[in-house]
Amino acid sequence: MDSICPTAAAKLLAMNMDFDAAREDTEADDSFSREMRGYVDLGMHTEALRLVRKFLRRDPIEPEAFEAALDGLMVSGDRFRRWARHVESAYSRLSTTAKRDASWWMLRFYYWANDFGKAVTFIPTRPYVSIEVLDFAFAIDILVSLNRIDEARTWVHKAMSAGILCRNTWQGGVLESRIAEFHAAVGEWEDPITIYRRLRTHRAVAESSIEGIVQLRLAQALDEVSKGFAALREMRAKPDRELIVILPKNEASRWEKTEATLKRLEQRIKKMVPQEWQRDMR
Repeated sequence: MDSICPTAAAKLLAMNMDFDAAREDTEADDSFSREMRGYVDLGMHTEALRLVRKFLRRDPIEPEAFEAALDGLMVSGDRFRRWARHVESAYSRLSTTAKRDASWWMLRFYYWANDFGKAVTFIPTRPYVSIEVLDFAFAIDILVSLNRIDEARTWVHKAMSAGILCRNTWQGGVLESRIAEFHAAVGEWEDPITIYRRLRTHRAVAESSIEGIVQLRLAQALDEVSKGFAALREMRAKPDRELIVILPKNEASRWEKTEATLKRLEQRIKKMVPQEWQRDMR
């Protein structure tokens, strides 16, 4: 549900900062990576994107050139769908072994491009501990967004049991927010609220956590309204016969007034909830 996840812009900002920080911990022992990072680290994004295009056109293309190109693209680019044809063409020219090694780069690219249908094809059948924390977050986000809840549950359980959660890092905060998203998607309201409360001052996901708490409370309210309507239907179907004799129309009048109140509350709450979010809740 987009409304309890970071917005696209916020998500991109958080992921870019996180991904950029993670790059500093990797060894830059190839010329492609050094050249790309030279531009990126100086904020020369136009030049970096020009180099991305140059690397992706190489034929044959080295795995290092492909990874450096996507690294630069994810930090310096924005209109990722426009790059899809170039990225896919370059990926097709990689060797079988190189394609397997580059699968996570493709998942990240399609994630940034908001093409979850293609991104999901690069998610392994089973999660394993050596997967990057941020990739765990991407996988959970994609699976939940595609309503593949059982698969998402497997990834959530693995993340929680593998000891990779560390909310003091950018990566850890993003991953934990995706776990909160999963719990919300299956209607477990209190678990994600507890998580979002911990993340309210986390710089990677602060805004989505603050908004998520409020929106989850709204979700709870709508859920209670729905249960209220169900309770009224049940009582109307099984009226108190003795009370009907003593006070005719008493119950019917009470239930009508209660139903009218619920409808007013429902309308007010829905005005504060985006239409697309309401569709996701049905």
